[in-house]
Amino acid sequence: MRRRGLTYAYWITQGYYVPVVDVQIRYFQPTRLDDLLIHQTTLIEVKQAFLLLRCQSHPEQQLLVRDSTRLAYIGHTYTVRQIDDMLMATLLSAEATAAPHAHGSLMTL
Repeated sequence: MRRRGLTYAYWITQGYYVPVVDVQIRYFQPTRLDDLLIHQTTLIEVKQAFLLLRCQSHPEQQLLVRDSTRLAYIGHTYTVRQIDDMLMATLLSAEATAAPHAHGSLMTL
């Protein structure tokens, strides 16, 4: 979302919080300390009240972890809130810049 210009601080200024409401994780391989991992997050689904992200982590071509995370949009009263048309259009737009790495972002454990 950051590459679409949406930081979490911006969501809050617009009256939204975006908590995790569901996570599904599948572990395929263990990782070791100092492994350099490629972490890729893809926006899978955008609805008026939630969005779904899919994440994968791997060193090189070996998949270690795959997860899906559902985030809800809630307001200051902590009830589900539909996002406005401008935020929806931004979420559905293309990312502003390419990922730092061809396959996603790099991180070291």
